[in-house]
Amino acid sequence: PAIGGHLPLSKCYEFDPTMGVAVNDQRYILGGQGNVWTEYIPTMKQVEYMTYPRAAALAESVWSMPERRHFRNFCDRLEVHSNLLDSLGVNYHRREVKEGVD
Repeated sequence: PAIGGHLPLSKCYEFDPTMGVAVNDQRYILGGQGNVWTEYIPTMKQVEYMTYPRAAALAESVWSMPERRHFRNFCDRLEVHSNLLDSLGVNYHRREVKEGVD
């Protein structure tokens, strides 16, 4: 189980690094950062599972303009990325990829 609760894929996708930042200061925001705190994660396989596909959702949320982001479309495209993750032997949360569920 995750410390602090479950973080749904859709919530990662909604991330906006400028939220709560004054409009005049938003120009100083260059991107976002996703952390995986590993103190209680015993294996790299579990680190991968906790990271993917959330890392892809976070990347798209900080690299794409908000008006061009669509979660359902992202989930459809994520199916293609799952082939790459499979070929690399990455242990990822398959149910989130296949169903686009949280």
